[in-house]
Amino acid sequence: MTMNDSAGTNPETARLMAELREQTRIEPISPRLMQLARELDQALHAAQLSRTPPEQEAG
Repeated sequence: MTMNDSAGTNPETARLMAELREQTRIEPISPRLMQLARELDQALHAAQLSRTPPEQEAG
């Protein structure tokens, strides 16, 4: 298990959150927004796990 897996954060989401933090330096990101971002990341991760890889569909 990678560090990203254990943290529940995929690299693209982490990058987007870092970019968002850069753009919102004036005030911090609200805890609710951070919670929603984590929930979205977990849902995306679950969707990726449940998806059949294309190479298995072809066979």
